[in-house]
Amino acid sequence: MQIVQKLVVSYDCLIKLLTTSFKDLFLLVSRLYISSIFFQSGWLKFENLLKGEWGHTLFLFREVHPVPFLPAEIAAVLGTAAEVVFPAVLAVGMFARLGALGLLGVTATITFGVHTHFTHVFWAFLLGVSVLFGPGKLSVDYWLRHWWDRRGI
Repeated sequence: MQIVQKLVVSYDCLIKLLTTSFKDLFLLVSRLYISSIFFQSGWLKFENLLKGEWGHTLFLFREVHPVPFLPAEIAAVLGTAAEVVFPAVLAVGMFARLGALGLLGVTATITFGVHTHFTHVFWAFLLGVSVLFGPGKLSVDYWLRHWWDRRGI
């Protein structure tokens, strides 16, 4: 029985070490991963605007991936803005939960309004991690909170 107890204690120590050591790194990597997916998509649309080729983006929202209940012009502007702004704030971890919630909305729109794919469920899972657990210590949110708490306000 002593061997089992030692194994359980060793296992508990290992799990505690892993969760305390790698939690913030995991949160950072997952934030950066999901942010890069959305940001790349939004940036391509934004580049179309900069190059005077906004018609390509409008075509995408009219013909390829129409958003239900929204005119293509409005959907294109909202979708592009959401795919640029929300990933940026999530990646740096400033108002990260708000950014993750915004991207969850984008993911829900894609999944239920346009087309469903297992990948979208994975995206929603990663965004849910950010909403539930926050951005971790490797974020602007953490450093702002730490600075605010030190001021005693």
